[in-house]
Amino acid sequence: MARHKTGAEPTVDELIATLNHSNLPTLIIEGKDDLIIFRRLEERCKNLTLSVLPVGGRKQVLALFERLPEIRLAQAIAFVADLDLWVFSGVPIQYLSDKLFFTDGYSIENDAFRDVDCERLLMPREKEIFLDEMKSFAEWYALAVSRSVVGELFDIHPNRILNYPSEKVRMTTLNPSERYPRELYEKIVADYKKYLRGKSLFELFQRQMHGTRAARHNRKALLEMAGVNPGPLIRSLFDRAQVLLAAQTET
Repeated sequence: MARHKTGAEPTVDELIATLNHSNLPTLIIEGKDDLIIFRRLEERCKNLTLSVLPVGGRKQVLALFERLPEIRLAQAIAFVADLDLWVFSGVPIQYLSDKLFFTDGYSIENDAFRDVDCERLLMPREKEIFLDEMKSFAEWYALAVSRSVVGELFDIHPNRILNYPSEKVRMTTLNPSERYPRELYEKIVADYKKYLRGKSLFELFQRQMHGTRAARHNRKALLEMAGVNPGPLIRSLFDRAQVLLAAQTET
């Protein structure tokens, strides 16, 4: 299966057609960044000739799962998706399946961040600033989550909140009928590595990875570290996928 696509992402119909022309046990994942981690599982499962297929996002993964009966490979297929906002609400019952695995935190980035223990790379003063900025960013984030903001409006770089005070004030101004979600804010801050949007978590971390440092730790390098030496969260996804696909291949 092709793993490097150009142009528009394939449709769900095209992906089903591709899967139906393959005899390989297949793990469906969201995108190319996830492949940085899961290509290591592919190497680990050489005896299965495992194929890891990024399909262009969470929406595509869930759409393929919904159409599982149309896929000839259904007996040797598994799916991995980010929890996303379901980290707060729980997974809807129609997506509870032994073939569909979800991250423990908001996204695969959250699980990787925890497994690698990225914060150990911060000097004491850097960590203090990181935590202060996380709390400041979380003031907007908690409000956005409570409003169920999705799409581009949710994809806000922390710089927009932290570098422009007037913008933060504008974006956290309550509507006349709103009450600030203080309990949600406290929940996020108490376990930010799980609940904060993964890309935002890494962007907050990267704000400290600058200056006179001899080594630069970018997000993709840290994701690769999580795949090369998986901790308990990534290892759990690896193990569950490997066991399921091996069992299905044997039947």
